[in-house]
Amino acid sequence: MRAGIVGAFACGLIFAFGLAAGGMTQPSKVVGFLGVTGAWDPSLALVMGGALGTHALPLRAGAFATASRAKVLRSNEK
Repeated sequence: MRAGIVGAFACGLIFAFGLAAGGMTQPSKVVGFLGVTGAWDPSLALVMGGALGTHALPLRAGAFATASRAKVLRSNEK
């Protein structure tokens, strides 16, 4: 259990560092992305695209374990 907490904390730190490095801690960046009627700022979309690309590589390689639907249904019957 302790390893899970440490892992979750490390993931949170990496996520926070990525947000800070991308400048997403500035409210003006987020408002600029959401305000499509004015001067639209696509930098948040680029940060999200980078995150999706980073996640897609291990997902495509099968690094994430997923349970089959039948296994999930069986575990709920108990």
